[in-house]
Amino acid sequence: MLSTTKRLLALFSLGIVAACEEGPVTAPQEPGSNGAYIAASAVNASWHLLVSEESVQIQTLEALESAANPAAESVIVGAAGGDAYLEAAVAVFGNGFAANAVSNVEVAVGNVSAALSAEAGGSPARGAVDRARAHAARARSELSGGRDVEALRFAVAAADELRGIDPERRARELVQQALRLLEKAKELVGPDPRPEIAAALREATDHCEAAVRALEAGHWAIAVREASECAEIARRVIGLLSGGVGDDRLQELARELVAEADRTYDRAVELAGPHPDPEVKRALGHAGELLRGAKEALAQEDWREAVRLARESISISKRVIDFLSNDPPGDLETRARQAVDHAKDLLVRAVELAGDSPRAEILAQLSAARGLVHGAMEALGNGEFRIALEKAQAAIRILTNVIRMLS
Repeated sequence: MLSTTKRLLALFSLGIVAACEEGPVTAPQEPGSNGAYIAASAVNASWHLLVSEESVQIQTLEALESAANPAAESVIVGAAGGDAYLEAAVAVFGNGFAANAVSNVEVAVGNVSAALSAEAGGSPARGAVDRARAHAARARSELSGGRDVEALRFAVAAADELRGIDPERRARELVQQALRLLEKAKELVGPDPRPEIAAALREATDHCEAAVRALEAGHWAIAVREASECAEIARRVIGLLSGGVGDDRLQELARELVAEADRTYDRAVELAGPHPDPEVKRALGHAGELLRGAKEALAQEDWREAVRLARESISISKRVIDFLSNDPPGDLETRARQAVDHAKDLLVRAVELAGDSPRAEILAQLSAARGLVHGAMEALGNGEFRIALEKAQAAIRILTNVIRMLS
């Protein structure tokens, strides 16, 4: 079975993967589809900004291949169920992973929206962009509340809406990722899997082969369906085998992490002082609630649940500690105001350099940056200095690139 998967991956490297990785695959070009063409072109230009559930899973698994510590081990245990790979990614890569995914998808939504705003008439893509914008807004809200896993979940949902605007490229990418997950599952299983595991891997291989055939025939929806089935089975196999930690070690791990969550929470509360600002107070409330749940699970000998809740509490408490250690409230406000002012200055300069008739790529980036600057100004006015800083910094990155291109 392993050779079959590697053969499919080799075929991808010769043709299908090349089509995925070298920019836009195809965009609708038939008469009357100008809006669809513009939307697909804008999505392809922003493709590198779009996070996907499968890419998160692959990155996390690759990171864990070389990890040997309690935190990484707890992630492996947690990955045995549901969409815990998002939790795993936050635990492995830190809180900045979700923040980066949210900022990137916000820029992508802005780019596609700006490209469509110049197109008269309706386009089916507008609905997808509206849904993506709503998901991105929810992701930003969750991130501001210290709920990184939920923020990442909604960032993925926003990116999925945008990827659907180019169904061919979406299908090709998903098939490639499903094959990679299948290969990792087979590597984990080894040469002599249990009968039920071997049967699951045969079923996953059948789905992936059907997905490749659908790609060759240009049936993108079928390819997505079959690749999704393949990826889901591969994830279940990986989760089942990774979750096979012995009860003794699992109990020990749960106790270690609950104790760490307790220490980290106490440190965060100490730094926050008796009168924390509302954002910090909300985050601490959430971390404390998770810690209490972890202790209850520990008392009930539900080791896996204790591990999951403790790990999430630790993540939020560390976020509070970083926030208070690196950004005292007055300093954060000053940095936010300086960043917003800098972003506004760069926007004026970039607009002047672009002239009256900028090309579509520049126009899309300017529109995205303008939206981020306005959002930063609004957050600043509401006293949401962290959000203002993040949006201003995202605008600065875009505008610096635009100015470099125009100069």
